[in-house]
Amino acid sequence: MKQSWIIILILLFNIHCGFGQFRPSVIKKGKITPPVKFEDCFLQLDTILNDSFILEVKNLPIDIAPVKLNYNIGSFLHDKWKINYYRGLDGELTYSKNNPEFLQHYFDNGIYEPYIILRIIFRCYHNHLNNEPVNITDAFDYYQNIPGLRSLEISNNQESFYIRDVIIDYEDRLIDNYQLTFFNLGDTLGFSIWNKGCGTNCLLTGKVIDIDAENHNAGIYIFDIACSNRNTVVRHDSDFIELYDTVAYDLKECFKLNYKYPTYITGNPFMWNRYVNEKYSK
Repeated sequence: MKQSWIIILILLFNIHCGFGQFRPSVIKKGKITPPVKFEDCFLQLDTILNDSFILEVKNLPIDIAPVKLNYNIGSFLHDKWKINYYRGLDGELTYSKNNPEFLQHYFDNGIYEPYIILRIIFRCYHNHLNNEPVNITDAFDYYQNIPGLRSLEISNNQESFYIRDVIIDYEDRLIDNYQLTFFNLGDTLGFSIWNKGCGTNCLLTGKVIDIDAENHNAGIYIFDIACSNRNTVVRHDSDFIELYDTVAYDLKECFKLNYKYPTYITGNPFMWNRYVNEKYSK
């Protein structure tokens, strides 16, 4: 029995290490060690990130760049750069005594949450990429002033989870608003609707003929309806949508044909892109 428990513990340890060591595709091969000075973070990112990814991040707005970086490499660097806390014997959350030297500047400013620490680095890295002055104080202020955050100090998991929830919600709204800038009159858009009439999922394709930026809506002229049961009429709420109808739809729920999104999106446009291109390329 004791031997079985030992085997289980070894397996769990290996699983944890396996996930911690996972290398994102945008990071080159090579050894990664925790930076010593704050500036070393930028030098290392310049070295370990793929050139195409660096260019993509450089050209994003400064509020969006940290979201993109965190989505792609955040968890990986939390592990590699040792930006994380543990629960001490007294129940308090604390960092290891062997943490990177640059973290002390954060602690001196009352910032202990790993989610915030890494995002401040990423925000300053965007300054670095665009040859702008790196102002860590401005980055501190940006995150300390996010609506809903009371403090960036943490003493227990509940406080840490609260900060993370606020940040995630705030960044989701940033992405929603940013995605609205992708759309223009004449664009081909797709969106998915559950057809209540027959209980199937349908993918609608149309052209943007009107945009209501204030309400995040667009008037879309529907020229294609693809349902899993081959229906060409969709029942949505109490209305029916047919080919060549014009419907008002939330742009946040749409994706754009052949567009390389700078950050993550909730939908998956790849199969839809292929379907539309194959059907209308002739």
